[in-house]
Amino acid sequence: MLLLVFRSSLAAHLNMRVREVVEGAPTVLAAHGEFILESLNRERITPGEIFSEMHKAGLDDLPQVRWAVLETDGKTSIVPEPPAKTQSEQSSAEGPPAASCRVAEAQKRAPVRLPSWRADRARRADRRPGS
Repeated sequence: MLLLVFRSSLAAHLNMRVREVVEGAPTVLAAHGEFILESLNRERITPGEIFSEMHKAGLDDLPQVRWAVLETDGKTSIVPEPPAKTQSEQSSAEGPPAASCRVAEAQKRAPVRLPSWRADRARRADRRPGS
């Protein structure tokens, strides 16, 4: 049994097609407030099961759901739609104050820092003899 687990793990690591068969892929069951019936039928999941997960996530209606996804481990993830903006939020989104524009411009001009592994590689390249 242990040998079978090891071999399937090794095969999944080395080959993408084997990985897809062994591990599977997430399935979208509902998108933007509408069920995807083909996915529900293929995965043998009822709308009632989706509604049960919605209630656990604190959602009451299907239009409140942006995505319902069946994960590879068998759990259902619910992603809610973002809340609608109020009038005050919409007016503040029309344009940032001048001070925040100056901060954004300063951030654009800030030097870019390399990730540590790239910086290390650049330092080693500078130390090479004959460079």
